[in-house]
Amino acid sequence: MSTVEPIVRKIPAPSAAELRQAYQVGVRSRALEEHIVRLASRGELKFAIWGPGEEIHGTATALALSKVVDPKHFGMVPHYRSGCLCSMWCELNGKHDFTLSILRQQFSKDTDPMTRGRQMVYHVEMTEVGILPVQSPVGMQLGKAAGYAKGFSAKGITDGVALGIEHYAGIGRLTHPSPWREQEQTFYLALDVDLKPWIFNVGVGRGLTTATDRWTLKAIFEVPLP
Repeated sequence: MSTVEPIVRKIPAPSAAELRQAYQVGVRSRALEEHIVRLASRGELKFAIWGPGEEIHGTATALALSKVVDPKHFGMVPHYRSGCLCSMWCELNGKHDFTLSILRQQFSKDTDPMTRGRQMVYHVEMTEVGILPVQSPVGMQLGKAAGYAKGFSAKGITDGVALGIEHYAGIGRLTHPSPWREQEQTFYLALDVDLKPWIFNVGVGRGLTTATDRWTLKAIFEVPLP
């Protein structure tokens, strides 16, 4: 019986040039966010939020995705702390003005190249490279990813990949919810892949409460029945 070699075994390790690019994008992303925070602290901007450390998994995730997906058949619905993921994805797909676009967006003016100041800051929208509009309620990412996948299906595209945020919660009884610290609250960065015969969902989750595991890995595989 023939076997299918897992796709991950066919992917070469990052080259020196790729690692250098990831480092440059990560440093630039951190410098940009610290500059934005300083602008906000001086009252020149209305709002700033950051997530130190997201540069590491952001650049790595973008680089890994670039090895296995067709950008024309791919979409992601990031979180507003996914700046470096989006920046690296843009760099890998020939869009080199991400930093300038984000900085212009912060002032909520007509010079914002994404929505001309109508969208909240950090809510990125670059559909030309598959980055769908960000919104603060993370539960909406899942619906957007599903809708984007449905659009692919309607257009006859079956080798699609979608990236989004998933939220799992155990709050206790609906009539008497447990205190927050006793609830299970986990956010996942999840990847849906439809590369027949490979159809699966994988994700890494971060627990928000002491009652929740700090880190969780999950995977769901679809097995077609005869």
